[in-house]
Amino acid sequence: MGTHPVWVLANSRSRLSPEELKTRIRGPILTLPTPFTSDYKVDHSGVRNMVKLGVDNNVGVYELTNGNSQYGVLSYDEIKKLTRVFVEAVDRRGIVIAATGPWWTGQAVDYARYAESIGADAVQVLLPPGASEEGYVEHFRKIAAATKLAIVLHGAPPPEQIAKFIQVPSIVGMKEDGPDEAYYADIMKKFGKRLAIFCGGEKRRYLWGQPFGSPAWFSFFITFAPQIAVDFREAVKRNDLEAERAIIEKYEKPVMALCAGGPSGFHAYWRALLEHFGVAKRYVRPPDSICTPPEMQRIRELCERLELKLGKL
Repeated sequence: MGTHPVWVLANSRSRLSPEELKTRIRGPILTLPTPFTSDYKVDHSGVRNMVKLGVDNNVGVYELTNGNSQYGVLSYDEIKKLTRVFVEAVDRRGIVIAATGPWWTGQAVDYARYAESIGADAVQVLLPPGASEEGYVEHFRKIAAATKLAIVLHGAPPPEQIAKFIQVPSIVGMKEDGPDEAYYADIMKKFGKRLAIFCGGEKRRYLWGQPFGSPAWFSFFITFAPQIAVDFREAVKRNDLEAERAIIEKYEKPVMALCAGGPSGFHAYWRALLEHFGVAKRYVRPPDSICTPPEMQRIRELCERLELKLGKL
């Protein structure tokens, strides 16, 4: 096990307040892609392998999220068990942000209470579609009243709605999923001091929020080639934009081009990368289809060309 920052050790001693949690959202975030076995069961061993890669590389933030964690193909009981396994695997060596789906208020409240009971540090709340502005505000009020956990916004609400949501004191963070980079920059300028706003997309997108003080970003590289995440983190610490852009050009662009280039879906390629590095298997739940042997060969060739390395499991 690697040497961990002092704040990680301190975090193991007591629950963080929302304001303390806000200061911990820093650097690359391990966003968990739910892995599956050949019979389509959730692969909890694969979850633990990914967490180990993060911990061994001093990653401080671990997060579930509706999209990357594929809540759409999981039952509610599976989501709760996945959350518990995730929290136990991190074992207070970083902060864990649990996450709701686009659920009605009662289910979101139930999940937030559950997440708190098993030791999560925050709950990210994805707004269900179709409610009024006041309905959304009440949604957050009821979740905040039900848990002591910090709350993280998720999505791309307009700034005028964010201004109303953050009247709830325990809302201290936001995973932005805006329509373009301009949205990211705009909400950073408006709310960056009040909220820890982090990038839900690629490293390329993070460059739009970095000048305004965005403290963190998602990194899917942590789950299979963590050295890329480490190198990018160190470049950000040095404010070395040239090095950041070089990492994006050399690694992120070709890997993302492969994952988004079909014929299989993005999640299938991500899981195939996990299999290539021995972290988890490449299975996805139907109707998604797994990567074929020719696609696996393309992945092997790309990883060899880029000299991507797993690190120790």
